[in-house]
Amino acid sequence: MINAHDAMLSKGGKLEINVKQVNENAEVSFSDTGKGIKEVNLSKIFEPFYTTRRVLKGDTVPVTWLGLFVSYGIVQRHGGNIEAKSQVGQGTTLTVRLPVKEVETKERIVEQ
Repeated sequence: MINAHDAMLSKGGKLEINVKQVNENAEVSFSDTGKGIKEVNLSKIFEPFYTTRRVLKGDTVPVTWLGLFVSYGIVQRHGGNIEAKSQVGQGTTLTVRLPVKEVETKERIVEQ
């Protein structure tokens, strides 16, 4: 959401979040109407410290530039994935898919 906000900051825009279950996965998509990402850069967005933002000489690297890298690692460790689609001038959609498991519930009696 932070990346979408930053991509739309200069002109405003719309961020749409959708949640649904698709087969055995929970799917959450984040779609913005920002400036989009060139296809050549799309495969790099999950790398640490990669940014499509304009970086000025002498700028320090903010910790937020680790956001997608860290998110991708967390999602992968839970057996899921993140897919990115973008069109320059139209916006970007990130879709997070996580496996849904049925959880067996057990009655638990706690004695004091």
